[in-house]
Amino acid sequence: YQLQNANGVTISASALYWKPYEEGLDFVIKNKGATTVNNDGTVERAGFDWNWGSRVDLGYEIPNKRMDLDLCWTWYKTHGSVSDTVASPNALFSVWSIPNGSGTQWDYIAKADTHLQLNNLDLGISGTFAPRRFLEINPSIHLSALWIHQKFDYNLSGGPGILGLTVIDDKIEMKNNFFGIGPKAGIDTLWNLGWGFGIVGNFNISILYGYFSTSQSETVVFRGTAPNTYLDLSRNFYHNPRVNFDLTLGMRWDK
Repeated sequence: YQLQNANGVTISASALYWKPYEEGLDFVIKNKGATTVNNDGTVERAGFDWNWGSRVDLGYEIPNKRMDLDLCWTWYKTHGSVSDTVASPNALFSVWSIPNGSGTQWDYIAKADTHLQLNNLDLGISGTFAPRRFLEINPSIHLSALWIHQKFDYNLSGGPGILGLTVIDDKIEMKNNFFGIGPKAGIDTLWNLGWGFGIVGNFNISILYGYFSTSQSETVVFRGTAPNTYLDLSRNFYHNPRVNFDLTLGMRWDK
């Protein structure tokens, strides 16, 4: 939806319905045969659900220049949950536990939860060219800033532990926060079909110099014992550039 006044100022808003896909969300090996890892096992993975986001754009049309200044904010938040249960002689082996460190061997119940929040700010300038009556081309260049906050937790229980004690709760918590800033360039196209309809094809690339903050912990509770933290990596920081591609293809209707 878009509003425009006589001074060339525009405000537009869009609803987004996205589902993220990400590698590295394995949490257990589901073993089909025995209580030791073997080739009959399958890797169980967590993921994210479809969810709504929003995009708000504030623009200004430079008089007599066929150019626009714009500030765009994109916000998105989602989560996911998956669980699995097996019975002996089958077993679940934790992917992220400390080998021979946490005192656990295998479990029978597992539940994983994922959370993701994204904020993206783009400030830049774009031009408008119409080489044909049915075609509009809009090259652009922006300064882009991106924040991503992720959390990946899972709990296991039911299996044997040290001294034969049953595992009441084996909780693994992981966080990965990212902030990056850098240049972004792209081109938007609109192929007008008539009656307000058009085909949209957009492409952009950004190079962000990023800052990662990660953490991981594991806390285990055995039957009759207090919680014991076997791993607590809470201050793991590093810098790394990231290249992002964005491709959009769809239909548009203007009234």
